[in-house]
Amino acid sequence: MASTAYKTCLLLPLALFLSVCMFVNGLDWSEDSFTRNRPNQADMIGVWAPTASTIRDLKERGGYVMPDWWLDGAGESKKGFESGSCKWEFYQGHIQWIVWGIELNFGKFATGNLINLRRQKPPYLINITIGDPDSAHNMLFEKVPDPKQR
Repeated sequence: MASTAYKTCLLLPLALFLSVCMFVNGLDWSEDSFTRNRPNQADMIGVWAPTASTIRDLKERGGYVMPDWWLDGAGESKKGFESGSCKWEFYQGHIQWIVWGIELNFGKFATGNLINLRRQKPPYLINITIGDPDSAHNMLFEKVPDPKQR
């Protein structure tokens, strides 16, 4: 009995320390996976779709199936639909180190530094931060086969 209590007293502070460290300076562990080397443009061209966990989040947390909350600074859903044509280009962002992302330019507005890439090699993930970056709320998109080429 005393041995179990002793182990708990040792492990509990360690677990609390690790959970607190997870968000020091807005850095969560998932940011370790942000892409640090410039991707090849050919690896980014194609059709991208939300991951299964992102679709689930859109339905459960957002209460809808269309992702309009990504442009709102607070991450609030307007229950609407965002669509349009744009030009994209790579940008270098900074967290604790240089990471690569995508800037979308719709003409009337550009996305800025809220779309990062994840993974160090293809297949990459597109990571869109929702609201406050410290909340660790993201939408992830993965490259999928082009339905027009089937």
